[in-house]
Amino acid sequence: GPITILVSDGGEDDVVPVMQEINILVTPLSPLIDYCFDLYAGANLKSFYALPEDDLSFPSIMSSLGETVVGIITDGGACSQISPGLWVGSQCNLLPEKGYWIIVDDDIELCLNEASLTNPGIEYNIDYGANLISFPSGGTVGIGDALPDEIELSVVGVITEGGACSQISNGVWVGSQCSFNGGMGYWMITTAQFVFSYDLNTLTRTANVDMQGMLIPDGFNIYQSTRQAFYFIKDIILNGN
Repeated sequence: GPITILVSDGGEDDVVPVMQEINILVTPLSPLIDYCFDLYAGANLKSFYALPEDDLSFPSIMSSLGETVVGIITDGGACSQISPGLWVGSQCNLLPEKGYWIIVDDDIELCLNEASLTNPGIEYNIDYGANLISFPSGGTVGIGDALPDEIELSVVGVITEGGACSQISNGVWVGSQCSFNGGMGYWMITTAQFVFSYDLNTLTRTANVDMQGMLIPDGFNIYQSTRQAFYFIKDIILNGN
């Protein structure tokens, strides 16, 4: 998009300041991008904000992982690699609006090359209850900012890999991960059906450094489960206090 530079000079000793606005139109060399995910042994909750234009099947998307990838689970479906390169299941094609648990048996990197960016205005059809959805950008935006006002109060909470955020009162969000971040998948818990698109007006292109993860004691390993749970405690009464 365009870059605007405002240049000013003068203004001292009763000199009238001079200002000039310079607009620079930036045209990318290619609309396609390359990007990678770090996957850790166990379950990884991911989504894709850019996809190849030709083949969206999991055998193609996951081919670089070889036999390290065990299977994929999404909202209402799954796909498993039962032998090298042979995948079976009810949902073996990737959809840009879905989030996915990617199950691998070792740490590995998943890279997509010459991928076309997902339309940031993509619409999500949300059902009552839990919906596993994507985030259609490589940037970061706060949950309260990303949800349009007309549907925000219908969202009880948002859960992602290793973290969650809950709306404890109108527009007040608390939790360990209260931002949508590129590459992550999200369980959106709702009290109504609706269609929405993310509001990305406050999107930033920097990584969210405030994300909190587990502290792993020395000598132990933690394997992420798809059956994670989170508890928000309002008050604790101990010895009558």
